[in-house]
Amino acid sequence: LIARISFGVMRAARRFFPVRRLPVTVWVSHRHFAAPAWQHTPNPEVRKWSLPSSQHRGLGAPQTYGRSAVDPPPMASALLALPGVRSVLLGADYVSVTKEGSSEWEEVIAAVDECLAQPELFQEVAADEAQPTREWSEIEKEIAEVIHDRIRPIVQDDGGDVELLEFVEATGTARLKMHGACAGCPQSTNTLQGVIDTALRHYVPAVLEVEQVEEEETEDGPIMRHEHDGQPHGGWFEANPDVPVVGTFAGRSPDAKILARIKFMSAVQIPKARLPKLDHIAVKCVDCNARRTFEAVDDLLHSDKNPTSKIAVLICPSCAVRLEVV
Repeated sequence: LIARISFGVMRAARRFFPVRRLPVTVWVSHRHFAAPAWQHTPNPEVRKWSLPSSQHRGLGAPQTYGRSAVDPPPMASALLALPGVRSVLLGADYVSVTKEGSSEWEEVIAAVDECLAQPELFQEVAADEAQPTREWSEIEKEIAEVIHDRIRPIVQDDGGDVELLEFVEATGTARLKMHGACAGCPQSTNTLQGVIDTALRHYVPAVLEVEQVEEEETEDGPIMRHEHDGQPHGGWFEANPDVPVVGTFAGRSPDAKILARIKFMSAVQIPKARLPKLDHIAVKCVDCNARRTFEAVDDLLHSDKNPTSKIAVLICPSCAVRLEVV
């Protein structure tokens, strides 16, 4: 009954107050180009921007570009010119951006969003699939096929990529290089062993092991490598209460309970003249093969809250690495 009354009232109202259909003009501006949406990756220093189908760049294998890249494409050049951007990985349907360690993501994301809202950056000529610099063996071709079909889609989903460098038949070793979110990621060891190693050894029986090849280190270059061979620290934390301690795991600041479990430590001595040029320190544990990357080292050692020019970084629940300026 109530429904019938309501319907009748509506009909009467329309009779005395007819609804006028006003023309609507929709303005479409060609100047506005929505930026792609970004997402987190397993690497805290990398964010991934997924490109809609209308903005796919049509590239083959993803390509990584750093600040020293020679003649990068327009999109890479524009992104690398932004403050706080260290490197970019350009894929067919995504872009991964690695920030400088001292930069804040809020500022970097805003700058990248504004940059990717420029439609001319997507008007690039499609690139061919990257080809090896030499003739690959039959086994290397098999490995490359497995990487392309079964491994690359998984790592690209997290904003990374993997590249085959060579296969050493004498040892059965597939030497790979990680890019984007996979480079320097705390989870890269798990990816290498749990996904890549398992897939390659299953589909290519000739592969006995997988080795990750890092970027080359130079004496005064931006990368320093350190193999952590921890030794008992002998109460170092108690003897150096003024030295800051930071963690790369557990998601929280180290407290007394966490420090009590740290038993082993190694030291990295950094020449004072090299510190301003140092981009990051890549640490590898000789026992468990865990990898950690320390960025913004200069900021860590010379912050207002650290007058000691030293810092201890926890790399796992039982080990720490001590950084010192000499």
